Amino acid sequence: MDNLKYTPRIYGDKNVASLTTGLSAELLKRWRLDGRLKKNIHWISLAGGSKVLYCLPLLVDYLKNIEFPKEHEKAIQAFMASPWAYVLGKDFGELQ
Repeated sequence: MDNLKYTPRIYGDKNVASLTTGLSAELLKRWRLDGRLKKNIHWISLAGGSKVLYCLPLLVDYLKNIEFPKEHEKAIQAFMASPWAYVLGKDFGELQ
């Protein structure tokens, strides 16, 4: 029997990110395109750029600390030092 009942989602597509944050997929896209959400931090692209996945913990923290960018920067640094961020430096074509 598998002891792991729940695997936390670190990355999710626009629908998962929308459900997680309560924001519309359109707003997430606008924030991504206007630079509020940073590539390889808040989101990553796959399949030659045609697929976008959002980093769910950092999206939630961004909303929590939207008026406190220094606090959000601390969360980014902690995430980037974690094993969850190891794929950010990889070629995603190799991971699919």
